[in-house]
Amino acid sequence: MASIREAATRTLQKVAAEFGQEWTRDHLVPSVLALIKNPHYLYRMTVLGAISMLASIVGSDVLCNLMLPVLTTAAKDKVRASQGGSGRSPNCAGDACGPSALGQLCRICPGICIVLY
Repeated sequence: MASIREAATRTLQKVAAEFGQEWTRDHLVPSVLALIKNPHYLYRMTVLGAISMLASIVGSDVLCNLMLPVLTTAAKDKVRASQGGSGRSPNCAGDACGPSALGQLCRICPGICIVLY
């Protein structure tokens, strides 16, 4: 099942690359980020994988303003797997948003910094 979720996120990345940054921001990102509120933790884990895949395509404004708050929410998730999964995405968020955004994320949830460093 994990391979299916990974394939889905890779497909999202290909679609985003094909349609471009603006289309991805307007159409794909809102749909993907809405899934973070799903009660099933596997949906939330898939969103984190999608953030990692889409980070290289969307601009830093989308990454910092839309995706970083989702990562902070995931860091506080009751399911520990979702918390740990949020630690994979901040590396790309830190590159695009700068160290201050990553520092802010670490202050909100120190557990992410353990995963990162």
